[in-house]
Amino acid sequence: MFNTNSEGQAKIMNNTITGVLWIILSCLFAATMFGIVKKLSLDGFNTFQIIFMRSFFALLLIFPFVKRNHQNPFSTKKINLHLARGIFGFIGVVLYFYAITLTTLPKVVGLAFMYPIISSIFAVIFLKEKPSMGTCFALYIGFIGVFIIIKSGLSDFNFVYLLVFGTAVFWAFADIAIKKMTKTESKATIIFYMSLIMLILAGIFTIPFYKEMVFNNLLWFFLLACVSNLTQFCIVKGFSKTDLSILQPFEFTRLIFVSIIAYFLFGEIVNIWTLVGTIVMIFGVQLIYYYQNNPKTKN
Repeated sequence: MFNTNSEGQAKIMNNTITGVLWIILSCLFAATMFGIVKKLSLDGFNTFQIIFMRSFFALLLIFPFVKRNHQNPFSTKKINLHLARGIFGFIGVVLYFYAITLTTLPKVVGLAFMYPIISSIFAVIFLKEKPSMGTCFALYIGFIGVFIIIKSGLSDFNFVYLLVFGTAVFWAFADIAIKKMTKTESKATIIFYMSLIMLILAGIFTIPFYKEMVFNNLLWFFLLACVSNLTQFCIVKGFSKTDLSILQPFEFTRLIFVSIIAYFLFGEIVNIWTLVGTIVMIFGVQLIYYYQNNPKTKN
């Protein structure tokens, strides 16, 4: 009996460590992705063209894996939800990538941690989830972190903050659509439709802003698609190993990796208040997951 319990605990611990490593790796890939977006924007490429090329190569990379598993990515019973998720996700990515072109990477990435906070509020409004007092307190803590970051840049306030807030709002709407689809739709179908819809929408808006590309540009776009897909893959692997509440604090490594990339490639230095605000926000998000998943605290 003792050996069985020990083996079970060892397996849980091993899964937890593996899940954490997958999430840290996903944060590294995500930071690399943001750095490439920044680089391409400095090369003169419009946000829509960046999204279009990323989606194009991402679909090329995903499709063989889908076919290998004998899945029909077009088979769905929730086409309306796929459209809603695709449109909301597309707007969110446009706002996020555009924000990256206007200010420092660390500030944008730090503010984006408000997404789980907005998502939790929308779950109460649209999915009729009942928050506990602890969850409300955690949301309050999270918003304090947001205001700390915003306060650090009030002297040169611009609508970057609104762009990132809009990103969080539209991603929260997309998250609601995903939650409604997961009962009937496979992950491959959800990812495939997301990339397809983003490709179509970005293609339409790219036409007026199209910039000719050389082979070197295509390599950067291909690399962007690779790290984008790897980010999603690592996140799924991490979530399959252990609870989200355990993994969430390690999302902070994304800001660390972004700060390193931003400093060495673009000469951007992370603001101390951005760092403090991000830590407070992640603490608030951690409390949200704790109160939502702990039966003793739900009431």
